[in-house]
Amino acid sequence: MTETEELSSPVSNSSFNTKSIKGNKKWHWWNFLSVLIILLVFFETVILFTSYSWLHGERPLVTIVKRQYPITKYTHLDTNLQSNLEKGTRIYHVTKEFGPAVLSDMGRYVTGLAAAQQASGSTKVAIVMPLYSFMRKLATKTELEMMIEVRGKRPGQNLAMEFRVFRMDHAFNPPVQAPSKYEWQMINNINTSVLITPQRAPAPTDVVPVYMISPGNKRPFTQSFKSRTPNDLYNENPYISQEWQDQYFAKAAAAFLAHKATATDEESIFAPIRIVPRVDVVHIHGVSNAYVAKYLLDKKEADDLGPRPPAIIYTMHDTDELKYANTFRSVR
Repeated sequence: MTETEELSSPVSNSSFNTKSIKGNKKWHWWNFLSVLIILLVFFETVILFTSYSWLHGERPLVTIVKRQYPITKYTHLDTNLQSNLEKGTRIYHVTKEFGPAVLSDMGRYVTGLAAAQQASGSTKVAIVMPLYSFMRKLATKTELEMMIEVRGKRPGQNLAMEFRVFRMDHAFNPPVQAPSKYEWQMINNINTSVLITPQRAPAPTDVVPVYMISPGNKRPFTQSFKSRTPNDLYNENPYISQEWQDQYFAKAAAAFLAHKATATDEESIFAPIRIVPRVDVVHIHGVSNAYVAKYLLDKKEADDLGPRPPAIIYTMHDTDELKYANTFRSVR
């Protein structure tokens, strides 16, 4: 009896161990979850490396070429020199601030300088600036429709972008007008109130033309110069960076100045003496407008500024401008 039990005992134990092993091979829910997590990690890694390779293989929108420029010693302006400006010299101020759009000392300086030059009677002053949103009600006259080329998304692609130049006349000291008087008159069989008080125009030495560059007709430049008040002139625009707006305005302003220096379509065919169109002096204000000088020099080399290219003056009004103008973070 004892031997039988001893002989049967290993068989019984073997059967139990086999059942135990089969029971351990059964998958539980945490096993499936582990496999699922491993598969997700694998696919996420593949997608990450694929996206990284694709992004780094794409050509960047803006390429900045590193160049070395020779060091130039700064020379102070000699205030003892006498000005030899001819009477009727035409000066164009390129600025982001002027007249009704003034936020900083630069705007007040440009407005005061233009007023003094125009009041002297020896110079003819004009302003070139952006058309801000809050100034659209002043842009009642279209001066010109123009086109410039901008780079497209594909390598070597150039796109034609159109824009308009509006004009308004800014009076520094508007004359005091007499009290307005109206009378009723029949116009087209309609009883209409008509102003009969003569309005006095400002003196020629007290008013300057202001040419305002509108936003372009290609995105994102359609969103340029969005400002509801003068306090918003330099606020960040969520649709277009400040640097892109600066580059667009600089190129458009240079194209407009080249047109004013060479165009003859504004001359009257009945004029007894032909007046040669010209721009004598371009005074650029502020770091963000410095590229206007570069674009004008390019046009000078291409012989697009006429027989007498303008002299270029550049004024940096604030040394801190270099800290926030044309930052790499905004154009990369």
